[in-house]
Amino acid sequence: MASLTTKTVEKIIRVGLAGMTNDGDGLYLKVDRSGGASGIFRYKIAGRAETWGWAGAPLISWQGYGPFRRRE
Repeated sequence: MASLTTKTVEKIIRVGLAGMTNDGDGLYLKVDRSGGASGIFRYKIAGRAETWGWAGAPLISWQGYGPFRRRE
């Protein structure tokens, strides 16, 4: 279940809270010390941990992003 809203993501980036914030189901918002933000998706395939990331988190709508959200 998604816990980060677009407003929350913008606030985390604006205050410069460096680190990774979990949104649930393997999605993370990563903010570095310089204030740059990106999205991270962690998952396992055949027991092996994998990571897929994308840059520009503030430029995308965080909620319902990509193929990882269940469509109803």
